[in-house]
Amino acid sequence: MSLDLVQFVVLLCAHFLALIVYVNFFGWPLTIILVFVSSFSVWLAILIIFRSKNGLSLEQITFKNIILTVGDFKLPEDFGEKITPQSHLGKILYLDQRWSATIYSSGHRNPQGLTIFKDQVLSTEHGPFGGDEFNNVYQGADYGWPSSAYGFTYSLENIYELDHEASFVEPIYFFTPSIGISELLVYNGDEFPRWKEFVFVSSLKDMTIYTLKLNRSQDNVIHVGKFYVDQRVRDMAVSDDGRLVLAGDLGSLIIVNRTEKDIP
Repeated sequence: MSLDLVQFVVLLCAHFLALIVYVNFFGWPLTIILVFVSSFSVWLAILIIFRSKNGLSLEQITFKNIILTVGDFKLPEDFGEKITPQSHLGKILYLDQRWSATIYSSGHRNPQGLTIFKDQVLSTEHGPFGGDEFNNVYQGADYGWPSSAYGFTYSLENIYELDHEASFVEPIYFFTPSIGISELLVYNGDEFPRWKEFVFVSSLKDMTIYTLKLNRSQDNVIHVGKFYVDQRVRDMAVSDDGRLVLAGDLGSLIIVNRTEKDIP
């Protein structure tokens, strides 16, 4: 689920509320001066939001608690800003029943999909130019961004360390070239029995669904399949009867089911 539009609306509403407060307290002449001075920072914030294309995913981890993904809004890449360990940017966060957020894992660029399979958190993440990741997410772990990645800068500079430091966790699979990775889910429906417990990974750029089979310890991908859907896939779900439901980027809804020629 993308927050670009929500962030823009919230920012716009806050700006108009501030405008009303300024007029009431300072009058129009001083308000015009204040708005002129602050407009640069406001438009810079809007630019960051729309250029970053950060996604957000939520997943219930216990009965009353959830985890959610937060990207880094490309601050290290586009603006040279360092993400501090205490910042909630570039993190997966844990929210308790009081809505208090703590850092679950760090070193993320732009995590997209999020799910839990057999008590293990799984996530997909946009790499830079190449290196889209599929990760096992462990509490307290650091995934290395922005120093380590399996890709390049958008100007094709090779500045990232391919071999992650010992303190960083490697992805269990990465896609190069980038597929425009988006959502993921673990399939447990009846429509496709041969895909039971496969991880489905959707893509925007490739317009393809990837089917990943994990080993028993869930720390290695032992098979990757794919099928082309000719749509940028933003989200996925499984219907009650086991069919795959895909949400296209332009508002389309795609239902995937077996054909008579499918093997059992």
